[in-house]
Amino acid sequence: MGHSLDIDRLIDLGVRYLHTAYREEDLYPFKIVHKEGALQKVGISVRYSAMSAIGLYRATAHGIPLNLDPNRIVAQLVDRLPQITNIGDLGLICWAVAIGKSDYGEQILTAIEQYGEIYVRKGTRNYASMELQWLLIGLCYLYPQCGHKARIELLITRCREKLMRNYHPESGLFGFCSSDEDLTFRQRLKKNLSYFAEQIYGIYSLACYYELSGDSRSLSQARRIAEILCAFQGSEGQWCWTYDIETGTLVEAYPIYSVHQHGMAPMALLKLSWLKGGEYISQVSRGIEWIFGKNELGVSMVDWKQAVVWRSIRKGGWLKGVSNINKMLFILGLGQPMPLRQVRASGLEIDYECRPYEIGWMIYAMLEYRQRLRENKDYH
Repeated sequence: MGHSLDIDRLIDLGVRYLHTAYREEDLYPFKIVHKEGALQKVGISVRYSAMSAIGLYRATAHGIPLNLDPNRIVAQLVDRLPQITNIGDLGLICWAVAIGKSDYGEQILTAIEQYGEIYVRKGTRNYASMELQWLLIGLCYLYPQCGHKARIELLITRCREKLMRNYHPESGLFGFCSSDEDLTFRQRLKKNLSYFAEQIYGIYSLACYYELSGDSRSLSQARRIAEILCAFQGSEGQWCWTYDIETGTLVEAYPIYSVHQHGMAPMALLKLSWLKGGEYISQVSRGIEWIFGKNELGVSMVDWKQAVVWRSIRKGGWLKGVSNINKMLFILGLGQPMPLRQVRASGLEIDYECRPYEIGWMIYAMLEYRQRLRENKDYH
């Protein structure tokens, strides 16, 4: 690994970014975009604030000094619990409460119980994989701190049962969602497709459930997903985006998101490795090298001067339209996989945007990655 010192700098950049991005009265923005030579904050996001707090808690646990108290962020999130209508947001707040070992365990547990049936959003009848995965992770982390074991065990059981409705044992992948009602047109279009996010959070949630329960089947399922993702990892370490859940094949590689490279893939695969579910340090390292410039454009995704990591390398212009058409054809059984090697660099562009959660996950993962390198005596 040739970027050991850059990992230190990257963690420092992340902490500085989260200090700068925080809106004291309104939590974290939805995104920060590069526009007219300046970085502009756009919107407000509860879930991104929770993810940022999780990253900051991990920094505190590793002795990194902060000028921003993640407990204050979590307190603001807890104040908003009565207005939250998305089960994934509750799951992320639960995760933050548990990681921070705060005093809000009873409040978040009650909020989850009072939410009712764990549909992704109140007013719908859909079980979305990613949001259920966040909830399962949060509950598993909260369990050791919870004095009401029977209450939280019931929630964990319900959550896992609903989540596994979306798992396809034939392909080994998680689908986008399932429903207790007729799917909408958009959901029907997505029925046979799934994304990197559902798979990588799936690995992490199954690993957390195994760690808590000792259920070996969950560990095997997590490892199977990891092996599929690694099989499709690009020659330059890219983690690909869209998959066919019926066959387990790659549909579309792009966009390649920086957060997958420096955050989500490392955090899930390193946890799986720690639980003896496989060894993925080489794949993780190749993915991280991608953001430092070992990518299809040969440019660093890290802007050290502006203290930001740009969001993705994506298809631009007419190639983006071709990609969307191919996805539609794939749904109809007529499309063809579009792997990385079919796309020339001239058809690609950088998305000059960054979202706070991306940096929260980067801190969370890079601290774990640095520790693994030190254990392997591969850190300088």
